[in-house]
Amino acid sequence: MKPLLFLDLDDVLAIDRQHRSRQVLLAFRSNVLDEVQELWERIFDDSACENLRTLHAEFMPTYVISSSWADFLSQVEICEVMRRTGMKFVADDLHNEWKLPHLKTPERAADIEAWLYLHNQASPQPFVILDDAISGHPLRGSNLEGYAVLCDAWHGFTKQKLELAQSILRAQMNSTAPTLIT
Repeated sequence: MKPLLFLDLDDVLAIDRQHRSRQVLLAFRSNVLDEVQELWERIFDDSACENLRTLHAEFMPTYVISSSWADFLSQVEICEVMRRTGMKFVADDLHNEWKLPHLKTPERAADIEAWLYLHNQASPQPFVILDDAISGHPLRGSNLEGYAVLCDAWHGFTKQKLELAQSILRAQMNSTAPTLIT
């Protein structure tokens, strides 16, 4: 069974202090995508991307974007970012419901729980949440905490965080218990 991977971008893959989401938005709005090659080369950390590739190769997950980037970029634009940064596999494996719903009071844990309730009930899939410690803070103490890998600011998705994500998914994949969260 293909697991789900809830993917935040800032401080998970995007850790460069000079190349941030604002430059990505400006590149799209100014229609200068081909003129900002340095942005595509530096926006995502190479090690973090390699760790995500490793996780992808082992589990072949379906991705749900849980990043604020999905608030200001369309699905087509998110896919273009992934292609330009060498992360095409994320674009290729986006879930049909590719981003989180945003509730009246946006909170990452509530948004993920709502997404799971709406889209992961009939045949529950294992899942893992890759987030950063700041925006993912509401996951601590929630019933999603055991599924969350919270990356440190400016460090991103490190080898240690990769190993945690692998263990979370392996435990679910090897379990006969349902992964449904209610």
